[in-house]
Amino acid sequence: MAEVRTIEELVSEISVLVSQLGQARALLNTARRKRDQMYASGDHVNAITAQMDILLAQAKAITDQVADDLDALNFTHCVRVTLNPEQGWASFHYQNKAIAPLMAHISTPTGSGAFTSFVVGDKVEIRKSCVAGMDGYYVIAAHTGDVIVFTTDLPDTIPGELGVDDNGPVEIILRER
Repeated sequence: MAEVRTIEELVSEISVLVSQLGQARALLNTARRKRDQMYASGDHVNAITAQMDILLAQAKAITDQVADDLDALNFTHCVRVTLNPEQGWASFHYQNKAIAPLMAHISTPTGSGAFTSFVVGDKVEIRKSCVAGMDGYYVIAAHTGDVIVFTTDLPDTIPGELGVDDNGPVEIILRER
């Protein structure tokens, strides 16, 4: 599974990597100035080469790390499902497996298709749930367009509704796929 980031998180991470490339560029500019200065002062070629090897190795280490970090980025769309009162989803219903014959699950009105973008095995984050202890990470064991079933239990044993809290409506966000 690879971690999935929102577009905003990707922009932020790429900004950090661009900054690191700027550090590598600064090292190369320093190497150029140092080389020119050493040649101008008549330093031996071996001394110049040794100094350049150090600075170039530092710049290469930075660019290698940036390349690895870029390669590790996952550009999978970060699915975010939230309440949509205009489409009849004023809240999500949840039920703990202690009460349900299956496992813990969250559902939307029939035919909503709110959860069609999730797949079995996805790790999702529930945020702003307005139910104590409900916010957290869960793995999807099964799903339909209207129901997602989790591999672990939900913290609240009484069935209820996930609606809007002081921070806004509940969100179910894809975090790993």
